[in-house]
Amino acid sequence: MTQGYALLLKRHCRTRSENVQRSAVISIGTIGNKDDVPALLSMMRKSKSVNLKESIIRALSAIGDPSAVQPIMDLLKEKETRIQAAAIEALGRHGKQGSRPLIAFHA
Repeated sequence: MTQGYALLLKRHCRTRSENVQRSAVISIGTIGNKDDVPALLSMMRKSKSVNLKESIIRALSAIGDPSAVQPIMDLLKEKETRIQAAAIEALGRHGKQGSRPLIAFHA
């Protein structure tokens, strides 16, 4: 992927349209560049949309960067069950590092 496409996707993450944001987030997750994790984490913290947060969690899971484990683990405390479920799924994909928080949360 060229730099131009990556910049375009990042610009789409800042648009007002949630559908465009979700599409860009999904594409970023598919590309899998760990350099995008900080921006996705920031976006996840600021977002009020359940749909967008779910997409961000899935993108972070697809990228697989260990720095996302703790912020995803923090989402287990969210009231919205869809966010909790997406977080559990994402943590499960991180193997041993991701399963420790699940065990602690369940205990």
